[in-house]
Amino acid sequence: MSLNNGIEVLYQALANQLTFRDNVKCTVIDVTLTVDATGKPTQGGTFALTFAGNVDGVFVTMATNQVNSNVYPLGAVMVSGVQSNATFIISNVTGLQANTSYTIRVIALGK
Repeated sequence: MSLNNGIEVLYQALANQLTFRDNVKCTVIDVTLTVDATGKPTQGGTFALTFAGNVDGVFVTMATNQVNSNVYPLGAVMVSGVQSNATFIISNVTGLQANTSYTIRVIALGK
């Protein structure tokens, strides 16, 4: 690779071409779940990790109400949970309405 090719690759990467999926050790996945009044999942709430190693943190980038698209989360949607080998188990979710099915997009960052 010549210097010009290297600069071109760098330019393309910095011009909105970097993605979590392709450039960060992480799992990006949509999880469909329902929570009770305390935020504990009653349906769904686990997902497989696509990387080896430990989870450093998990954040939610999107939440879609599957029952009524005109009803939105009550606040910021955050998850807590534990890793069990290559699976992440969500133990609590904030911001979602109880007894309503949501699809949340989570990004689990690897260490």
